[in-house]
Amino acid sequence: MGLLAALTLAVPGFVQVRACDDIEPLRWKTFLYETEAPGLLTQETFVPETAWADDPADVTGGQVVRRCFGEATPHSRRVVVHRYPPAPFTPTRVRPVVLVGGAGDNALRGLSFMAVSLSRAGFSTYALTFAHNQGDNFQQAEQVSRVVALALEETGAQRADVVAYSKGVMAARIYLSHLSAEDFAGTHDPYATRGTRYRGDVGRFISIGGANAGQDILFRWSASNLIAGGVWGEKFNSPTSWSTYFPQTSAAPLTAQDWSARVITGDAFVGQAQLLADLRPMHTLPGQNPALGAYATAQVDYLTTYDGGLGYMSVSPGIRAGIERGGGAIARLQQVGVDPGVELHLVAGGNPILSVGGLNAGLLESGWGDLNAAERRAQWEGLVGQWVEQTFPWFEAFSADVPRLLAGTAFLGEVSGPSDGLVFVASALDDSGLTARGARVFGRQTFEALNHSELVAAGHLAATFYGDRELAGGYYDADLAAKYDEPANQSVEWVIEVLSRAVPEAPATTDAGIVPDGALADAELPPPGPAPESRADAAAVEDALIGDLPSDASDGGVGADSGTKRSASGRRFGGSCHQASPVAVGAPWIGAAIGLWAALVKNRRRRR
Repeated sequence: MGLLAALTLAVPGFVQVRACDDIEPLRWKTFLYETEAPGLLTQETFVPETAWADDPADVTGGQVVRRCFGEATPHSRRVVVHRYPPAPFTPTRVRPVVLVGGAGDNALRGLSFMAVSLSRAGFSTYALTFAHNQGDNFQQAEQVSRVVALALEETGAQRADVVAYSKGVMAARIYLSHLSAEDFAGTHDPYATRGTRYRGDVGRFISIGGANAGQDILFRWSASNLIAGGVWGEKFNSPTSWSTYFPQTSAAPLTAQDWSARVITGDAFVGQAQLLADLRPMHTLPGQNPALGAYATAQVDYLTTYDGGLGYMSVSPGIRAGIERGGGAIARLQQVGVDPGVELHLVAGGNPILSVGGLNAGLLESGWGDLNAAERRAQWEGLVGQWVEQTFPWFEAFSADVPRLLAGTAFLGEVSGPSDGLVFVASALDDSGLTARGARVFGRQTFEALNHSELVAAGHLAATFYGDRELAGGYYDADLAAKYDEPANQSVEWVIEVLSRAVPEAPATTDAGIVPDGALADAELPPPGPAPESRADAAAVEDALIGDLPSDASDGGVGADSGTKRSASGRRFGGSCHQASPVAVGAPWIGAAIGLWAALVKNRRRRR
């Protein structure tokens, strides 16, 4: 613990408050930190659905995060940092990876498939859970800057690679674009004057499902308000674009319901307002597209929702008011661009079908889609011939998911243009703003068969879990396993391949070839390209992951010397081995934490 304390002191204004509980079968190490940034970080506004719940039944990360924060509505100076070390006996990569997750989620639940896969490939991973899961992206950008600095202090690397997903893309992008106070003056003045300027400490930035050109789905699909506002059930962790709802139409104003606490122009969903952009030039509104049939006519008040005003069932402030509430953040980001020294990679999904169960249950709770399964079949049959196959030229890539839609176990997301169900492909792959300062895009990838949520999970590990009836239990899905086993659909492996390419930093070695603690030096390496295979024998890795080796009682936590092992060849290895007692886990996002662990165990036993 002494070494960790010393290291955290080297990151100015970033103080570890305490070590927290973990999901024991996995190798996460979780800590609560506080950032000192007076005048920037605030107590943000929560509604009940955005508050952290201490639910004993939630053993997927929610309860761990709630207890780590110590309260349901924490101040945004607080951030939970999760560290996942490289697998034992796996050569450690030079650069650590910082994972920045999306809205309405925590890193333990949303990023475990990615983190475990990165660990097995030798990466040291840091992930953030922000205080407000729908919060101000500029405040979250400050926390990203601190965790990047922490990762470099603890690993001794010169640069980190950042992999950001969904809403988290914006927080990371803000930090990478903040080179002077003028960059965000007038957009977010506290961040412009008090936010950490980009330090040149990020090598690669992988944007996964990010709304780089913005998003407008909340205003585009007006009927989604009926779900988000709880008209058809419980209220969800999602804003509304309506400030007022009239259950008996606006002709009966006395029945009006005030939704101002949840509207996107209010205080509880500032981070969502910062993502807004008018995307009508990109794709026509569904209400103006006859080819969408019932999906178009179901969008009640679509014009007044988008442009603002009193409609048949609602009052909406309109998207322009929403953009203004967010400070015009997307427009400003498109102007300033990220630092030219950052290597950019853009990832999009191309499947608009969002599953109700398994990986994507959380998306249903975000309020996007049509819940009427009886109507869905007829609507889909009309859409396939008239619109979807034209809009999605790669329709066959995700056609295997159609039975889920017809069975009522999935719903149709954004189809007014090619999308992953939530974010337009054109927005996710847009580089016009990212490259404004001269940064280069080194890779673009559209995973045509993956929806928004699958982008950070699809890969070999998920295929192993969902394809094993015993491990997955109620989440068993042979079709899903087969889908994730297809190389063309393995987004996690694609990310690992990009991160594994040669980097311009190399370990500084002694004459004996041993890497000194924390010592790294510049070195001339070949241009970026596929890295040589550097994984240890998979069976040995899995043995270590499941704790077959004795625990190291001297391990002092993240970054402790006793948790670092070296081979005779001088390669640095990460993590000591701990005996962990399994716990029962059941969760939509990772299926079950125990499932990930058990998948490793079972694979090892099968080889034996």
